[in-house]
Amino acid sequence: MKSRTTSRIAALLLIVLCATVSLLAQSTIENFLARSDGRAITIEWRSAQETGISLYEVERSPVNQADFKRIGAIPARGAQQAYRFIDENALVASTSGGNGSVQGGSVYIYRLKIIDVNDKATYSNTISVSHTISSVRRTWGMIKEMFR
Repeated sequence: MKSRTTSRIAALLLIVLCATVSLLAQSTIENFLARSDGRAITIEWRSAQETGISLYEVERSPVNQADFKRIGAIPARGAQQAYRFIDENALVASTSGGNGSVQGGSVYIYRLKIIDVNDKATYSNTISVSHTISSVRRTWGMIKEMFR
């Protein structure tokens, strides 16, 4: 009888511990924005709440695809912190569509993969940005792609 009661108490403590650990890893993202300057895309966000978070991975997807690819990562610094990631490869992604064609403008979708200290991931909402490249930059991008 004593062993059954001890087992129940141990199971209850384990459930409470698991619930506490899952509550420890929390992040609230505010002001998640992306903007293009014709050269690069700047992604910015602020963490209103950041407990048990170790890393933010920035992911990008072209608007016509559903697969996101990791393009960078920033270590978590604590609540009320502002973060900025500059996607300088958006020019390359716009100029090489995989088929050798050059696009003058593209729409990209970004999201954050929020990784906690236990390597569990959650995702932010997505944001989109239109990235229009000047004809000079587009031509330069084509020249660079020829030599890759």
